Amino acid sequence: MVLVAWPSKPFTYTAKGTPRRQAILHDYKTEIEMLYATVDETAQLQVPLPATWSYSNTLEFVKATVSNVMNQGVGDEDDFFQHGCDRYVCVVLFVIRSDIDLFDSLQATWIRNTLLQAMRSSTQSNTRSVPMNVIYENPTISALAAFASRFVLHADQVDHPGQVSKVQEMLSMVETHSEGFRQHIPSTVTPNKNVVMITGTTGGLGAAVLAEMVASDDIDRVFAVNRKSSTLIVERQATALKFHGFNPAIAYSSKVILLEADFNVSNLGLSPDIFESVSRENFCFGSY
Repeated sequence: MVLVAWPSKPFTYTAKGTPRRQAILHDYKTEIEMLYATVDETAQLQVPLPATWSYSNTLEFVKATVSNVMNQGVGDEDDFFQHGCDRYVCVVLFVIRSDIDLFDSLQATWIRNTLLQAMRSSTQSNTRSVPMNVIYENPTISALAAFASRFVLHADQVDHPGQVSKVQEMLSMVETHSEGFRQHIPSTVTPNKNVVMITGTTGGLGAAVLAEMVASDDIDRVFAVNRKSSTLIVERQATALKFHGFNPAIAYSSKVILLEADFNVSNLGLSPDIFESVSRENFCFGSY
C-alpha cells in the first residue's frame, strides 16, 4: 500500500535529517486508518462461493467476481489489463488531491482479496503463500481460476487440462537455455592442493579474499577473473590491493593467474588454449 503525503502536511525530520517516524504516523493517523478500512472493504464477498474448487466451478466464481468488480463482461482468455483493470496489483494508491477521488482504481486488489477471502472461508486454506502479484501473474479468468483451483486442490487434483506447473516451466526453461553446453571434463590428476577461481578481485571484498587465498598453504593456484579494462590487469590488481590495504606484490605471486574475461561472449572471451586449461581444472569451489 502506498500513501502519498499532503503538500500541506509535510514530513518532519530530526536534527540528523532522518524522518520522525512516530510524529509522521501521528500526523497521518486518519489517512492510514482510512487506507486499511478501504482494503478491508475489498475482501467482502459479493459472489456466492463455489460448491467445490474444481476448475469448472472456480472458473465460474472467478468470472462472476471479475465481472462484478470491473462492471463489464470479460472473456475467459482476455487480459484484464486490456480491459482497463488497474495494473497496480495489490497496491492501494491514495492520491491526496482535492480535484479527484480519494483513491485510485482498486480493481486488481478487489479481485485478489475477494478470491483469497473465498478460499479461506470455504476451505480453511492458508493463503499467506499466495503471491502479492497473483493477478499480474494470472491476468485472465482462466489462468486465475486454474491457479486458485490448483492452490486449493493441489496440482495433481486440478481437472483443468494442459496446465503446466511452475516447476515444470522452470525446468523446461533451463533445458532450453542450456542446450548445447559443453560437458565439463576435469583433469584426471587430483592436485595435492586446492585450485580456486574467484571473480571481482579488484574490489574490496575480492582483494581481501585473494590475499587470504595467496597466504593459505592449502591453496596451490588462484584464477582471478575480472572484466576487461584499458589498464593492464596486473597493474589494476596491484593498485586495488594497495588501495584496500593489502600488499600489492600479491598481484605478482606465482600462485595467482590473472585473467580478463567478457561474460557476454562464449568461453568468457578467453583464448582457446587458456579456456581449455581452465576448464580442465579441479576447482574446490567457485565464486561469481
